[in-house]
Amino acid sequence: MIKAIFFDMDGLIFDSEKIWRKQTLEKSSRLPHKIDETVWKSWMGSQEQNVLKDLQKRFPNTDLNILINYRKAILKAVHDDFMNGKADLKNGFDEIIKFVKSKNLKTALATSSAYDIIDALFDSKGYNYRQLFDFVISGSQVKNGKPAPDIYLNCCEHFNIQPNEAIVLEDSINGVISGLNANCQTIMVIDMAQPTKELIEKCAFVCNDLIEAKDFIENTYFKY
Repeated sequence: MIKAIFFDMDGLIFDSEKIWRKQTLEKSSRLPHKIDETVWKSWMGSQEQNVLKDLQKRFPNTDLNILINYRKAILKAVHDDFMNGKADLKNGFDEIIKFVKSKNLKTALATSSAYDIIDALFDSKGYNYRQLFDFVISGSQVKNGKPAPDIYLNCCEHFNIQPNEAIVLEDSINGVISGLNANCQTIMVIDMAQPTKELIEKCAFVCNDLIEAKDFIENTYFKY
């Protein structure tokens, strides 16, 4: 029996990954060599501290302050873009939230982004996310970020439910793996990352938007 739905944010609720991509690639001109698309995709859904660790591995001879300032510049630019409403709401979010509420399911927002980013995105669209979600957790609140299962296990613990009683909605590879590692029923909603054959086989469902996700949940778990 499904008792809760756990939502990622960037790339799932908001069309924000393209902004992360733009700022990450453009501002990498200040590094010894530019970051490419493949590297950026590997960071999708990751904790900030894990991105910084990866940068240190890629640029071992670069002053740490240069790497830190690179990330700070990205975070400021992304935050400003979000505050200015440049990240649109993804198709189907209003519909799936309405459906979830109608089934009296618990909801959690589980994102690797910091709270200033969460605030900027939801405020720009006039949403009070504290009212939308029963529980909110940022990647800064868990020891191990996605693809580790910590953030989703924390959600399960908060609601006192078993992982198989929760559905995780994710778009990034790191996020999907996190949901699967937590043993939650995981749905991948494709955004900028394409699922591997292995992930398609492991996910409960793979779809193109939240409307398809809602229909699958309704027809699979609530069709009496």
